[in-house]
Amino acid sequence: MIATTAMLSSAVSAQVFKVGDTRTNLTIGVGALSADGKSDATFDQHFTMEWGMISMAEKFTVGIGFAINNNFRNIGKSAIIGNYNYTYSYLSSHRYSGSGVSNITTKTNTVRRKGTGTMACDMAIDDADALFIATLHYSPINKLDLYGIIGAGVGIMTYPVRNFGKTEGFSEYSSNGTEIGDRYGKGIYLKTYPYYYNDLDHVEWTKHKPQVVPALALYVGGTYYLTEHWGVDLQIGLLSANIKVKENGYPSSFGTFAMGASYKF
Repeated sequence: MIATTAMLSSAVSAQVFKVGDTRTNLTIGVGALSADGKSDATFDQHFTMEWGMISMAEKFTVGIGFAINNNFRNIGKSAIIGNYNYTYSYLSSHRYSGSGVSNITTKTNTVRRKGTGTMACDMAIDDADALFIATLHYSPINKLDLYGIIGAGVGIMTYPVRNFGKTEGFSEYSSNGTEIGDRYGKGIYLKTYPYYYNDLDHVEWTKHKPQVVPALALYVGGTYYLTEHWGVDLQIGLLSANIKVKENGYPSSFGTFAMGASYKF
């Protein structure tokens, strides 16, 4: 009986993450962005917090918690599109002098301008998600905690733009008015009055609106505790996945590998 109790006590002491424990992880790593059949690397940050809830078979502990993840990639130089569709007006007058008769006609002229232009900028991809997670921990030896995590939640995909620069495809014009006398020798005089237009005053820029998407996680990891509370952590698998759901949606992003620190209290 005493021997059995000692063995159980030894087994429990080797169980690094136990019922009642709370632990946090903060890791950084790399991931991938899937677009047009290509894959580009992302820089990722991951934060998890979990609580030990159920003990199983002496060396296994089931936990629950939450995760917050971020996938970032700097695209660099890009451009946003702007559309304009507006009218401007100007006054003109016609004067006819002939056969001793002078007649002046004044009218308002309306001109429509419609087109597309671009503005240079810097663009990035910045995806974030929040997940509910369930975890299973196993301690094969003292100080080593191996675990698997599955999670589901919601993600937000964004394409922030900054450092706006050169524009192309837009026009600006200012007229002080013109006056043409006796056109074709027929006594017809034409005059236009000052007017001004600028396409950029009427442009509507294409907006990269945030998109809400489902998010998932399924990965394994390991923590080796250097002290009672602090450990080094390694994670590999699907740390986070923001899934494209629309045909015209932003590309899916995935966190795949990360390293960092763990704190248990």
